Amino acid sequence: MRSAGHDSIQRRHPGKRSEQLGRGEDRRSVPAGEAGSLTPFQWIAITFIICAACYELVNIRQQRAVRLLALFRGIIWFAAALAILFPNQIGRLATMVGIGRGADVILYSFVLIFMATTFYFYSRYLRLQRQITDVVRYLAIQEAARGGDEPTLEEQS
Repeated sequence: MRSAGHDSIQRRHPGKRSEQLGRGEDRRSVPAGEAGSLTPFQWIAITFIICAACYELVNIRQQRAVRLLALFRGIIWFAAALAILFPNQIGRLATMVGIGRGADVILYSFVLIFMATTFYFYSRYLRLQRQITDVVRYLAIQEAARGGDEPTLEEQS
């Protein structure tokens, strides 16, 4: 049985490793400005994140948003900006936690956040249902105590 090791990629130079085969004229330095330049996606995404962060600041100043929640959202926007500006760091984080690719780290994070959010909102939904039941029960008892002589909301309209 043959393996991949039997069919060398470097047939002309079977004893040399790939880094030894690189030609000097192919290795060049990156032109100035090209190494740190942003892709069009990065420009668009960072612009969107800056707009979202400004919106958060306006909400905080106008007291429309709860400050702790706004702070949490600000941290999320900041983390997204860092991930977009420095995508290689996400890959390094993935390697540190034992996951192969940076995209997988982001996917797993979103799955966990989605599940936590789903459970949170489901518990809030159940609590709201109990509160509505309590209010309806209270109103029914109040109406029964009055004897039901007064017209209900449907009869008043």
